[in-house]
Amino acid sequence: MKRSGTPFLAGDVELRDKTILLFSAILFLTLLPGIQHGLWRPDEPQVAGVCAEMAYRKDFVVPRLNGRPFLEKPPLHYALGATLGTVFGKDNDLSYRLVSIIFAGLTLFIVFRMVSMRESTINGLLASGVLASSWGFFKLARWIQVDMSLVFFVTLAMYAYIRLSEKSTRWHSMLMGLSIGLSFMAKGFVGPAIIAAAILTDLILKRDLSIIKKIRPLWAVAMMFITALPWILALYEKGGLPFLREVIVVNNLMRFTGAPEGAALGHMKGPLFYLGYFPVKFLPWTFALIPALISSLRKTKDNPYLAWFIGPFVLLSIASAKRGVYLIPLFPACACIAASWLSRAGKVKWEELILNAVWGIALLFAFAPLLGLFSGRPVLGVILGFLSFAGIYKITQWKGRDVIRLVMVVCLTLSSATTLYYNVKKEKRDYLGFTREALHQAMGSEIIILMPDEIFEGTLPMITGKTYMVLGIREKIRANGLYLWADKHDQGIQEMKKIGKVDIVLEKKIGERYARLAFIKPWQ
Repeated sequence: MKRSGTPFLAGDVELRDKTILLFSAILFLTLLPGIQHGLWRPDEPQVAGVCAEMAYRKDFVVPRLNGRPFLEKPPLHYALGATLGTVFGKDNDLSYRLVSIIFAGLTLFIVFRMVSMRESTINGLLASGVLASSWGFFKLARWIQVDMSLVFFVTLAMYAYIRLSEKSTRWHSMLMGLSIGLSFMAKGFVGPAIIAAAILTDLILKRDLSIIKKIRPLWAVAMMFITALPWILALYEKGGLPFLREVIVVNNLMRFTGAPEGAALGHMKGPLFYLGYFPVKFLPWTFALIPALISSLRKTKDNPYLAWFIGPFVLLSIASAKRGVYLIPLFPACACIAASWLSRAGKVKWEELILNAVWGIALLFAFAPLLGLFSGRPVLGVILGFLSFAGIYKITQWKGRDVIRLVMVVCLTLSSATTLYYNVKKEKRDYLGFTREALHQAMGSEIIILMPDEIFEGTLPMITGKTYMVLGIREKIRANGLYLWADKHDQGIQEMKKIGKVDIVLEKKIGERYARLAFIKPWQ
């Protein structure tokens, strides 16, 4: 596909540069809301705990949670988190959140560069803006979770592949192999599998096997093994075949196939799960993506992003284990497809209706901060609401295309609305603050974790650098002491009252669960 001409007026380089600068500033703003919202379920307490323990122990081979090997995923994301934790503080959630934020920013840059080089600057801006403001990507960008590192390395690998399909170079082949290897180091075989599915689908759609020669597979495979093999050997040295089996067979192959040992780890869903999930998580751009996909299907040979979406979507739908977050590596492709359609939309009535629907959602985002008047944050709500409407006014006065203004407004108003959201919800969903208060109430006394679900196994060691005893609810409590747990119902506390006298020291509803610290004295 040839690069299209500049979307700006001929010779108006100053307007182009100012637009890029303003757009970049707005994209940066999308990474700030919720930057320090504590630790929320799911996943954040667990992942932060693993990162912190790696920082305390300086063992970058075997991820650990509360002292025990935690081999669900390879250690790349945890190691980067541990490095930042060492620099910015091991007991600080921001240290570990920065990994996701950095990878999100890098992903937006790669998407901008990829589309700009193939199409135009404005399409690159549109693609990065659509991606930044799609709800699934936006949420993951500030979540302490390994998936954002996977998103980046899949995106980088596909960028290298697209460049290779246009012009074969050893550098891009090595970059693709490196990215595939690092995608494995981020989350296991799902990364290489997504990339392979995308490339295979592209070969089928284009019916051009000469691309195989262009990608120089020997260089790519060599770089992939050079990247991943040292850790595999180091893990074998630490724990032998049982460690390799746990991380490669159980947590990858068995989860994919739904074998009993893998199915026991959870997240088993039917083949249609993603059909309902994806349209919601790609909002507000789902309205634009549907006609964009239909348009792309008419010219499959000219659109490298289509295969990136179709192949992995089918693969992930076949897999037994499913979570919504598994689809996010496909969002950059969807953003590129949607951006291409948006750049030429608005010429007919139904296209205008779609754009107006997105404008409507953006205006809802603009009004959302005013809910702070009713949620205990009146000053913050009014300030954010004012900034939203002032930003809308300023952006709509900007010269240039309507569609670029639309994307900027969506990014800006989404950032304002979610700044209030995270500020209000932090008190109601943060386990880190509760854990700090529990340690304060304990005054140095030993705390035992009950009914483990990896929440307090993550937060307690993260704060103190120590490991803690863990008991299941049906295990015998033999000694007087402080016990910490979280459950959805009162079943846990009722069971404990049968065992001994229970004095609640600290109690708080966090999300759907009740977190409790109690002094329990067993009956004699």
